[in-house]
Amino acid sequence: MNLSKKVVIVYAIWFVTIMLFALYGYFFANHGEFGVACHLWLIITGIPAALLSGYFPHGSLTGIFVAGLLGMIQWYFVSVVILFFLKK
Repeated sequence: MNLSKKVVIVYAIWFVTIMLFALYGYFFANHGEFGVACHLWLIITGIPAALLSGYFPHGSLTGIFVAGLLGMIQWYFVSVVILFFLKK
C-alpha cells in the first residue's frame, strides 16, 4: 500500500470520527456547539483547502462534510506530490 492510500485512509477515519461526534451533538445534545467544534477541527487539519467550507453555514453537517472532503482531497494531492519528488 503506497503513501497516498494510507493518507486517504487515515484522514477518512479522522473525518468519520469527527462526523459521528457532530451527529451525536445534533441528535442527543440538542445544540450546535458540537457541530461548530467539529467544523473548526476539520478546517484546522485541512488548511488551506478546507477554508473554502466557510462558504457553507458554520457547524452544519454540510459544512462539516465539505471541510472533511476538501481536507481529504488536499492531503491526497500533497502525498502524491511528496511521492513524485521522492522518486527523483
